[in-house]
Amino acid sequence: MTPVSAQFLLADGQFTPPFDHMALLVQQKGSTERWLVNVGFARTSPAFPLPLIVGSEKRHFETGSSYRLSHADTEWQLAMKECDAEWKAQYRFAETPYDLSAFADRCRFQWSDPELHFTQGALCSMNLNGGRITLTDSSLIHTQHFGRTEKPISHPADFYAALVQHFGIAL
Repeated sequence: MTPVSAQFLLADGQFTPPFDHMALLVQQKGSTERWLVNVGFARTSPAFPLPLIVGSEKRHFETGSSYRLSHADTEWQLAMKECDAEWKAQYRFAETPYDLSAFADRCRFQWSDPELHFTQGALCSMNLNGGRITLTDSSLIHTQHFGRTEKPISHPADFYAALVQHFGIAL
């Protein structure tokens, strides 16, 4: 397992700073195949490993999203296409391995900056067989089989019950 630094493409065409996100390059013992593994950026995450091969493309049947890897110069780029939409770059990364400590400063920034969405309220999300579930302090969202349902969360007790029921987390 090799941690690499991924930089997201922003709406203005700029990339986020280095170490903004960690992706993993993995290789099974005794195999020459390498894979990009990254399930940590919410609804746009592929729920499966992607072969680290130029032009490899894989469709997530349950959500209708497709993912594609391309390579230019020294960097890889992950692009996503939702259903019938156009391909859109998600992030770029190089194969340079980093120790986990290299991500510490940016991680600290993300959990402490009052302007970032990470600090605006509760957020818990995970891939499921068939889609994704996301819990915020205001809603429970299921994305499955090309559809999305959203149930409002209006009381803290409902939030804690959903956290236990769907994520197995008891606070």
